[in-house]
Amino acid sequence: MEDLVKVRCAGEDDVGVVSSLLLEAVDWLEEKGVPLWDRDSLALSALLPGAREGDYWLFFLNDEVAGVLKFELDDTLYWPGFPEGEAAYVHKLVVCRRFVGTGFSEKMLDWAREKAAGLGLKYLRLDCEAARERLCEFYENYGFLREMNIERGGKEMARYQIPVTD
Repeated sequence: MEDLVKVRCAGEDDVGVVSSLLLEAVDWLEEKGVPLWDRDSLALSALLPGAREGDYWLFFLNDEVAGVLKFELDDTLYWPGFPEGEAAYVHKLVVCRRFVGTGFSEKMLDWAREKAAGLGLKYLRLDCEAARERLCEFYENYGFLREMNIERGGKEMARYQIPVTD
C-alpha cells in the first residue's frame, strides 16, 4: 500500500476537505455515543489558521482522500514543561470510514515518525482521552508508551510518546 499513498500539506484551499474529514469522524463517534471534538472547533474559520501554518496534512490512497492529521512542533497545553525542539505532536488523526481497518492509521503514524526524524527530533507525541480504552490500546499496540495522564478541561488525558527511531 505504501507506493499508493501520497501525502501533502493542506493549504487554505483544502480547509473544506479537512473540515469534512474531521466532521465525518465526529458524526460517527456521536452515533456511537462517544462524542469527541466540539463542532465549532472544526469550522472553516477555526481550521484556517492551522492550514495557513502548514499544520494539516492530507493522505491519499489511489488519489482519493483517505485521512488527515495535524502535525505540530509544540504543544504547551498537553505537554507543558517539556523541552522545545525534542518532539513533534500529532493531533486530530482521522481515517475516512471506508479505509478503517486497512492499516492506514499506522501508515499515517509511520509518516509522522519519519517526518519528525527528518526534522532531527527525538519523539513523536500525542494525547487522547484516557477513558477511550480502544484508542489507547491502538496507540500502545503501535508502540507508543504512556508517559502519564493529566487532567485538561475536566477530562483525564493520556499522554503518549514514541522514539522516532528504533
